[in-house]
Amino acid sequence: MPHSIAAHPIAARIDRPVDECTRPTARMPAPLEPLPESLEILATRTEVAVSERLYSAGEAADAWYRLMTGAACECIQTADGRRQIVDFLLPGDLFGFCSRARHECSVQIIAEGTSLARYPRRYAEELASLDPEVAQVVRRRAFESISRLQSRTVLLGRTNALEKISAFLLEMIERTSAGASDDLVLPMSRYDIADYLAMAVETVSRALTTLKALDAITLANSRQVRITDRDALESRARGRRFLFEAARRPQSTEAPARPRTCARPSTPDRQETTQTSCS
Repeated sequence: MPHSIAAHPIAARIDRPVDECTRPTARMPAPLEPLPESLEILATRTEVAVSERLYSAGEAADAWYRLMTGAACECIQTADGRRQIVDFLLPGDLFGFCSRARHECSVQIIAEGTSLARYPRRYAEELASLDPEVAQVVRRRAFESISRLQSRTVLLGRTNALEKISAFLLEMIERTSAGASDDLVLPMSRYDIADYLAMAVETVSRALTTLKALDAITLANSRQVRITDRDALESRARGRRFLFEAARRPQSTEAPARPRTCARPSTPDRQETTQTSCS
């Protein structure tokens, strides 16, 4: 075991190599994309308890990580003590990249049964500089992370809670099943969602209830969501409020009202009735 791994605070829980552990996660159905064997040789696996921090902002950035099962979040602590979640980490995500010597964000475990692989940064970077396949994989994973952060910036610019929640559900269904299923099991709590979308947890609950009332989703419980009308959810996520609601407004079967007839008083020189619209 490299010296940098042994020095890590969670090294005591590292008990076996990655390739000996094949137990899949029951929470997230998305398949794990294998990494190059030359990189996996460096990896060791650990399981971390829910609510525990893998590392904190300011600690030495001496390793990369890959989430294997469960879920975690990348977060920062604001000046007033609030937690702001920057990104949700799901199985297959490679993270811990840092251009500096110390981490700028913390990573907290948010799901039971979370396991991850740890790659010593020094050896992983040396390997990436020598192995084009490893370099390509690392570059692609880094670009995916940047793309998620850009999408989140757009998401936070939404004008109301329904737009944010709709966009969030679509993001999660895409990340967990590549859009192939309409069933979603959220590994995060509503408090986590609230800290991700920068809103109150009560607002999150109201928005989900509203989407359920509009028949866009169904809720089996607080974590299990089924998208029943993807087009409506996408319309709401894009801010197309009126199209979204008009599609569900019952159509009237009554015939349109006919204009009333106003009769002008007759005169000796002109006997006629004129139809006009009366207010």
